[in-house]
Amino acid sequence: EIGKLEINIKDEVGKLESDIELTAERLESKFTKADEGLQSQITQTSENLTSKFTDTTNNLQSQITQNANFITQKVSSKDFESYKSQTAQEISSKVSSNDVSTIVTQNAESWGISVNGKLSGTNYNFDGTNFSIGNTSSGDKAYHGNLYSKWMHEDGSYTQIDANGFFNYNGETTNRYHYLMVAGEYECFSQEIKRITLPNEFKGKPFKVITSIKRVKASYDLHLYKAPLLSFYAECSEYNHEEGWFEVYASVRGWNYNLGSDKGEIIGDETKNNTILKPIVAYWVIV
Repeated sequence: EIGKLEINIKDEVGKLESDIELTAERLESKFTKADEGLQSQITQTSENLTSKFTDTTNNLQSQITQNANFITQKVSSKDFESYKSQTAQEISSKVSSNDVSTIVTQNAESWGISVNGKLSGTNYNFDGTNFSIGNTSSGDKAYHGNLYSKWMHEDGSYTQIDANGFFNYNGETTNRYHYLMVAGEYECFSQEIKRITLPNEFKGKPFKVITSIKRVKASYDLHLYKAPLLSFYAECSEYNHEEGWFEVYASVRGWNYNLGSDKGEIIGDETKNNTILKPIVAYWVIV
């Protein structure tokens, strides 16, 4: 045939057969051993080269395809199949059996491995949703899931962080780690109640408030050595965890010697219209 060459050779005794087909676009050669179900085949064009081997008796097959951009390899049997693809940028391989598969991908920037969407080893485990790392045969490991992260320690205690905060658990004892803090100060009148609104991240958290009188200011040119303090304190009088605010009541009282020892009086009590001592209140808030 013009533009095509075909050659067929048979050995009826040994059940052997070879075929060669040649055209301007393609060269294909095939070798068959019919009584054993064996066949090899090579197909070649200007763009691709494919070699294929088949064992129909044992349900086995392998194939390699190659061109200038990639090489792929595939081997399969009745229950298993492996596949490998290689380019200049990446190598990937897959081994599968029924519904279970392992995939490994590697490039210059990263690598990945998945066992049917899962990953497991002596020191790590990934079930498709949750991940743990460490000595999986003992209590010393870390776990991360959608709802919380947990660090388990050899002494049986563990540390956990979730939407409610950061905690340490040891038997029946639960302790909260402090992970939010804010501090501030303000000036006020004695016996004044001051409301402090916290940043949004404190809302809904069981914060604790610590208060103190940092210093006392005297007004009307009154020197403190002429008005010794009798009492001073600041306390958190009310709080709202959900809305994120608290109120502080501060009081400072002294004795005014400016009027003379026989006419001295207690000062700092706003109810007497005689507030000349002002406390500077400091506060710390932690969660």
